[in-house]
Amino acid sequence: MKTLCKVSNVEKSLKRIVKAAAKPRYICGKCGRLSKEKVLLCKPLKCKPLKIPGK
Repeated sequence: MKTLCKVSNVEKSLKRIVKAAAKPRYICGKCGRLSKEKVLLCKPLKCKPLKIPGK
C-alpha cells in the first residue's frame, strides 16, 4: 500500500484520501498531509486534538 505522501494522481485516489483524512490523528512531518492512520504517512507525528472556540 502506498502512503498518502506518495500519491501522485490525486483525482484517481480522492476517495481514499478523503476517507484517510477524516478526523486526523497524525500529520506527516515531511509534507504536512493528515491521516487518521499512522501507516499512511511517511514521517507520522501525533497530532493533538484541536479545540474549536465556541463549541
